[in-house]
This record gives sequence, structure tokens and C-alpha cells, in this order.
Amino acid sequence: MQVEVLWTSDLGDVMKTYMIAFVALALTTRVALAWDGVNVDSGAQVSLDDGSTVAVGAALQLIDTDSGQPLDVTVVSIGQTDEAIQIVVIDNTSGQNQTYDFDPTTMPSGVDLPEPQ
Repeated sequence: MQVEVLWTSDLGDVMKTYMIAFVALALTTRVALAWDGVNVDSGAQVSLDDGSTVAVGAALQLIDTDSGQPLDVTVVSIGQTDEAIQIVVIDNTSGQNQTYDFDPTTMPSGVDLPEPQ
């Protein structure tokens, strides 16, 4: 008796195809990372895109974590305490100063800390 195989699939070829697709996707996708902070007066949570350059005079866009609304601000000063990186900004909409504390252990590159005095 002779058995004729009408369809075959080589599992190795299928796995190679999936692996190539996965690697291509991984190389073309940028994972969005954020630096989380808190408004020291209101307690509002914000996040800052990891790709942002934080320096005095820089325009930034913080995202209010609760509402998802963007906050356009300009950096006035950057300081460091034992517990936090403290960034003082002017809210470009209201004109008010706001102070945010960010976790120094998760600080992304692109933060221009002043030299210790």
C-alpha cells in the first residue's frame, strides 16, 4: 500500500518565518518609555517622554497621567534632593510656576543636571 501526501509543512520553515517577522518588528518598533513625576503641590501624576531633553529654558510636554491631557511647559530650574530630581516649570497656558519631583533612579538620558555647588 502506498500513501500519497497531499500537503506537508516543515515546522522549521514556519518557525523561521515567524522569527524573521518578529525580529523585523522588534527592529522597527520604538518602545515608548516615560519618566514619571508628581506635582509637589497638587499631587497630580505626570509623565515625560524618555526622548525629551530636559534643560533650563527647554520647552517640554508633560502628560497628565489621570486625564491624558498634555501640559506644555518651559523649564525654569532643575535641582536634585536626596529623594528626587526637582524640576520647576512655567505652565505655558496658565503662566503659573509648578514644581515636579521625578525619581532619580529612573532618570533617562537627556536630563541636564546642574553641577553640584
